[in-house]
Amino acid sequence: MLEIEDAIFNFFEKNKVDGKLDKSKVGKLLQAFAGDDGFFAANDDLLTENSTSIDANSFIWWLASRAALRGTDFYSAYQKSLSDDRAPISSQELATYLGVASIVNMDILNTFVDAYKDTVVQDFRNKSEDERVKLLEKLNSGPAFAKELLEYFGGHD
Repeated sequence: MLEIEDAIFNFFEKNKVDGKLDKSKVGKLLQAFAGDDGFFAANDDLLTENSTSIDANSFIWWLASRAALRGTDFYSAYQKSLSDDRAPISSQELATYLGVASIVNMDILNTFVDAYKDTVVQDFRNKSEDERVKLLEKLNSGPAFAKELLEYFGGHD
């Protein structure tokens, strides 16, 4: 698995232009992982060693962390902090990896954040007003909040 993580890092390093990732290309990559519900699919499951799948949002941040920090560099330092009787669950490890990646290579993570934001907003705007309302009611606290967000995102087409 470590070879795959290093290959992901190397792929993103090789695809930088003038030392930066192209936000629109990252956005296209993110759209490929969105699935039928886009990024609005709710997932309340904890990521653990027993997980059999990973939702699009978790995968994207896993990918962003690997794009920003070479796996061999992270794990050589990380393993020194583990003991035989204590180890983090997978979601804790991802949070740690993201934290270190944000210190080491924040530009890459910022590109992912910006591309993610643009992709989510566009995905939302591509939905009908009825789909937007239903989605917001499902994810949030009901009609009043849905109306407020619809106005923020530009109302209906």
